[in-house]
Amino acid sequence: MGMPLLLSIIIPVYNSELFLRDCVESLYQQNISEDLFEIILVNDGSTDRSYMLCQESLSRYTNIRLFSQKNQGQSVARNLGLENARGKYILFVDSDDRLPQNVIIPMLQEAEGYDIEILIGSVEVFNKKGEKSLNSDFQKYNQIVTGEYILLNGGITGSVWGRLFLRSFIENNHLRFLPGIKHEDVLFTIQSLVFAKRVVSLKLCSYVYAWNSGSTDRSLDGESKLNLLLSDIMIAYKIQVLAQQERLSHALRCFLRKKSNSIIVGNIVWILESSYRRKNYLYAYIAKAKDMGVFPIRGKTLSFKTMILVKCFNFLERIYASLY
Repeated sequence: MGMPLLLSIIIPVYNSELFLRDCVESLYQQNISEDLFEIILVNDGSTDRSYMLCQESLSRYTNIRLFSQKNQGQSVARNLGLENARGKYILFVDSDDRLPQNVIIPMLQEAEGYDIEILIGSVEVFNKKGEKSLNSDFQKYNQIVTGEYILLNGGITGSVWGRLFLRSFIENNHLRFLPGIKHEDVLFTIQSLVFAKRVVSLKLCSYVYAWNSGSTDRSLDGESKLNLLLSDIMIAYKIQVLAQQERLSHALRCFLRKKSNSIIVGNIVWILESSYRRKNYLYAYIAKAKDMGVFPIRGKTLSFKTMILVKCFNFLERIYASLY
C-alpha cells in the first residue's frame, strides 16, 4: 500500500495560456514526492491553447488529473475539483499565479503539527508596477484560534489564496463555491471561518499573486461591472441567511448582519461616486437588492462612517418606489 495522499491542488483553467506553464511548474519546484500530492486541472471551456497545455502537463507528470467542462465559471470548476479530490488537505491555486519554491512541505508540517482545519499563509503580491509586498490576512501568527475570532478581529479578505483547508472539514460542513457569481471567494471565506474551530496563521509566504490586467474585477465598464455588483447582492443575501443560524454566537450573528449591510452600502457608494453613466446602475442595483430582501438596510454596518449613510440610502428606496 502506498503513502496516503496528503494534498490536492485545485486549479481552474480558463484562457491562461500565457501563465499556465509557469503556474504548474512552480508546483514541482517543491521538496515533496509526487506520490504525496495531486494536481487537479479543471479546464473551464478555454478558447485559447490552455487545454493543450493542460494535456502536455498531463503527459509529463504522473500526479496530474485533468477534467474539462463547458465554460461555467470558477466556482463550478473549483467545485468539480473538490468533488474529485482525494488528498487530506486542499489548496486552491489560480492559473495565473504560482507557489514559492519549497513551501508545500513546511505548510503541511505546520498543518499536521497544529491539527488545523484552515491554515492561512502570507501572500507575496506583485502590483501592476512590478513592486512586491508580503500581505498577511491575520497577523497573530502561530496561535490556534477559531474562525469566529478571526472574523470578529478584522482578519478577513475575499480570497482563498495561500490557504490549506482540511478536506474533511470542507465536506463535513458542506462547503462549496456558489455558482453563477463573481467574488465567490468572499462568501466561501466567510462560510469556512464561521464553522472553523482550529485555524492558524503563518508569516510563511505560501503564495505568489501576480497582478493581471485581464482580471474580470478590473474591467470596470459595462455589463461586467454590473454583474459584479449584482453578485455582491447575492453574497450579502447568503451572509444574512447564515446569520440566522441559531447555533452561532450572538456576536458572530451580529457581525454577519453588519458585514452584509456593509457590502450593500459600499456598492451604493461606489455607484454614486462613479461616472454619470454608471449611476444608471443604481436603479437596477436597488431593484435586485429589494428582491433579495437586503434593501432597505436594517441594522448596523461595520463602520461608523457608513452608518451615517444608511438613512440616506434607505431614503433612496422611497424615491425608487415612487418612480417604479
